[in-house]
Amino acid sequence: MVYYMHMIYAYLDESGDLGRMGEYFTLLALVFSGKPAARRVSRIIKTQLNGPRKSTDKQHRETLRNCNRGASGLECGFDAKEYKAELKFARLSRLRKLEILKEISGVPDHVVFYITAQKKSIGQLRYRYFNTDLIYYHLASLLVIEMVQCFPREQFQIVFDQRNGNPDCLRAMADHIRIQVYTRTDYRRSIVVGQDDSRNNLSIQAADLLVGAVHSGYVRRSRREFLDIVRPRVVAGIEYPADEFRNGVFGGSYESDPMAFVSYVASAVAAD
Repeated sequence: MVYYMHMIYAYLDESGDLGRMGEYFTLLALVFSGKPAARRVSRIIKTQLNGPRKSTDKQHRETLRNCNRGASGLECGFDAKEYKAELKFARLSRLRKLEILKEISGVPDHVVFYITAQKKSIGQLRYRYFNTDLIYYHLASLLVIEMVQCFPREQFQIVFDQRNGNPDCLRAMADHIRIQVYTRTDYRRSIVVGQDDSRNNLSIQAADLLVGAVHSGYVRRSRREFLDIVRPRVVAGIEYPADEFRNGVFGGSYESDPMAFVSYVASAVAAD
């Protein structure tokens, strides 16, 4: 059977930075086979932003009670424009992280790709690429290569969390990714690269929660409860460079069997 080209939607966010602080940097892609799957995850984020009826976060429940009594945003413990506009992994309590991650992981038809770089290797890349933007482009291209090799017949729409508003930087990153993909693989489909402010994009907020969960598994090796929730959804986890991760979280770069998701893509295309 020949399938028509189907659109894969990927939303990317990072945890850590490419400066001197911290030991690791993680870039993660939350990948959907279509807009309906993305909407299901977005509904989870929207529900949490609006205030879940049964929250495991005691402080969050108290906040909602205060607001229901007519208190102002500051009396409720948050600025409404900032707190309610965005969910961030770093701002949530442990119990709320577990609650939301379990909800997201329970949604079908999405998978996760990520790359974690050891920062001491980033120092070596600086001599080659001279600035952190190009290092970011390099790591992003490695991640996208992994994605297109998994779905060689599909078109991609890739949305990054906005790092800056300079259109030239976005254009440079998009060009770098396409050049790396088209020269290093046999993939020849369309790759659309964009960026969006996470405050306006619920899928990027979901990616933030997932990348925070994965990154925490590297930063705190003894505490991987968040990573363990995400792990069944991970199609590929790249540990870069591989020589620095002999005792990595997955014991080296990790790949699961994505065939269930690939089969779903095929059935969705056939249904169209």
